[in-house]
Amino acid sequence: MENSHFGWTDLRGAGHIRDSAAAVIFVHNHPSGDPTPSREDLEITRRLRDVGEIVGVRVLDHVIIGAGRYVSLVWLCGAAH
Repeated sequence: MENSHFGWTDLRGAGHIRDSAAAVIFVHNHPSGDPTPSREDLEITRRLRDVGEIVGVRVLDHVIIGAGRYVSLVWLCGAAH
């Protein structure tokens, strides 16, 4: 995963809906190495959770990876279901 970057535009959620996923976990990395969630991370998590409720796909967590560490937004602030 080193030197890789996950862009939100790379997210392909329609396949999960088509395949009748009951739940999803979103994971992305911070190339800076600091996994501290940004304001944008918190906002997109809220939006993904809201969309998940609409389409019936439960968001279990959003995990941010960086420099051998990670942050689970569920553990941090209960941001997912």
